[in-house]
Amino acid sequence: MKSKWEIRQIDAIAYDDGWTYNESYHLGVMKTSSKHLHRAFTNWLRNTRGIQFGKGTIRIEDQGDLLEIQERKSGMFQRFRFLW
Repeated sequence: MKSKWEIRQIDAIAYDDGWTYNESYHLGVMKTSSKHLHRAFTNWLRNTRGIQFGKGTIRIEDQGDLLEIQERKSGMFQRFRFLW
């Protein structure tokens, strides 16, 4: 089954009590039927936006209809929302 994902970049700042979101930018829409969703995301980012991640530098948190790519060292993240 092919799934469709809206890709957004989130501008946020971290405070002691959590994150404050300032702005959200639409980057595009990814469609995939891959069984390896995390790999499909990183490939989409590399192929459409030129964004590459070094091996072991990111963690992908799967929250059901939301995927979040986090940089392991800084905790910075990008969120990707699933479109039904």
